[in-house]
Amino acid sequence: MMSEGSIHEVISNASAVDVASLVQRLWEERGYETTLTFSGPDIHVEAVGETDEGATRTVRTWVDADGATERQLRVFVNACDRDEVEPHVVAAKTGLNSGVIPPGIATFDASGLAVELREAGVEPEDDETTEEEQETDWLGEPVDGDGDDADDDEEETEEIDRREAVKTVASYVLVGLGSYLAVERLSDYVQSSPEARAAIRRHMTDLRGRLPRMDVSFDPNVTNQTRMNEAMPSRQSASGGDRPANATRIPYHELAADTAAFSGDAVRYEGTVDSVKEREETFQIDLLVAETEADEWTDAVACRWEIGTLFDDSMSVRLLENETVTVWGVVRGKTRATRYERALPLIETLDITRTGG
Repeated sequence: MMSEGSIHEVISNASAVDVASLVQRLWEERGYETTLTFSGPDIHVEAVGETDEGATRTVRTWVDADGATERQLRVFVNACDRDEVEPHVVAAKTGLNSGVIPPGIATFDASGLAVELREAGVEPEDDETTEEEQETDWLGEPVDGDGDDADDDEEETEEIDRREAVKTVASYVLVGLGSYLAVERLSDYVQSSPEARAAIRRHMTDLRGRLPRMDVSFDPNVTNQTRMNEAMPSRQSASGGDRPANATRIPYHELAADTAAFSGDAVRYEGTVDSVKEREETFQIDLLVAETEADEWTDAVACRWEIGTLFDDSMSVRLLENETVTVWGVVRGKTRATRYERALPLIETLDITRTGG
């Protein structure tokens, strides 16, 4: 069994995904059901189970990858309070400054997480491979062996591999050189032979006569034609979405209380991104649209659009948690409530623009 110091060392060197996997195994070892949610560079582990007294307990653990600020922690705590879950934060690599930790949140650094794992009997999985499996030659090819070969045998094997590689490279060079010389000779023959040039022209004329004629027209009055010198769409904006002229900002408490009454209404909201969710055919961001006197954002709406309708492709979407954006769209009812998520007003998004960081 690994010592607590060894577990601490493994956690300190692990990636955020590996740390989240350890947290998930920790809760599962305690009899909880867990799910993973990716929010930008960070990961949330949602754990639902029962206490010793039989009460239902839900814990949301934020595996922090970059070092959370006080404002980010306050937003996380407010979101957990809204969803009635218990907030935990694991900052295995960076740790957390005690001065930025708001009340009501449990925090764990690498040492604290190591203690929890040790008490639960969870050890990091041994992903180390044997030395023979990790060994490669100078070309990156795996080297077979039982690890007991003498140094002179290893050097001899490496020398043989070098010779084979040189032979392979030399054969490629010779083939390339031969192809180049053949093309050069053919080019010289065509340039020096009027008969060859005339024959090529005859064949090209015959080929053009067999191709169908295609007339391409261009109307300068049509605005949706693509021009070669047109600027590429900006990644700061969806750039191409329709912004309804009559879009209004419906007060959130009215929209949430009777979403069906506003179905089909055009809306415009500015807020901060709470989470980004990618599905097979759609993207969705949960947008916090109500700002408190303490400059904190609360009350989320779900903004959803089909992949490819706003941005060039999925790689153009770089919306991260706490980014400020403006969204135009149409109210389409509510999202479906799940065991871990409440129903939110659903906005069919027609355009989206970053308005701050």
